[in-house]
Amino acid sequence: MKSAIVAIAILAVTAGAVVWLETDSQAGKESNSYARRIPLSIGRWKGEELPSSADVERILGTTDLLTRKYFNENDEQVEFAAVFAKDNRRAAHPPEICYKGDGYEIEAPSQRTYVLEWPDSGFQPGTDAVASFASSASVELTVQDVVFRKDSERILVQYWFKTGSFCTSNLLVHEWHMLKNNILGRHASNALLRVSTVVRHDQTVEEARALIEDFCRQVFPYTIASMP
Repeated sequence: MKSAIVAIAILAVTAGAVVWLETDSQAGKESNSYARRIPLSIGRWKGEELPSSADVERILGTTDLLTRKYFNENDEQVEFAAVFAKDNRRAAHPPEICYKGDGYEIEAPSQRTYVLEWPDSGFQPGTDAVASFASSASVELTVQDVVFRKDSERILVQYWFKTGSFCTSNLLVHEWHMLKNNILGRHASNALLRVSTVVRHDQTVEEARALIEDFCRQVFPYTIASMP
């Protein structure tokens, strides 16, 4: 009996994995962009679009992505990227792969955990109208925090993965949740959220980190409301 249960479990996982891999071929066929529901105006931050290339879309297997620069009232800036796909495990990968491919070295990898409060007013996709969240309780968001260096340039990057409402900084945990959702017949949505800023020569890493934290706190509810 015990061996039969184990065999059934293995078959279920295998079947789910096969379906999960096969759905990669459907990538990029979403008729609506979820990533672009994240607004250009977020609190004290105002954004401008940056172009994305066809090569990047081909590599990621989705056209549902955005790259923007956001500026605050002090003209300080961060770069924000969001990549989204339904049932496509290829769409999100750690930014370390891209930065190392561009010749950057990893200087100081770590993790940061933010305790975030749901705002009194949220984001209704397509508008700036009020949207209520299911709970007013705080939520923890853990992000991967990496300093990249090339010559005299340093870039601070924070990122996390998202599937449904589940967020994590760990790629393996993220992929396990996608596989589990697929086995259970749910959409295994796949998203990467990345915030970065150049560490200026007159600025410490901690000052750059505070800037990114402020943006992460303000953009997080929008990512939950915009991307299933």
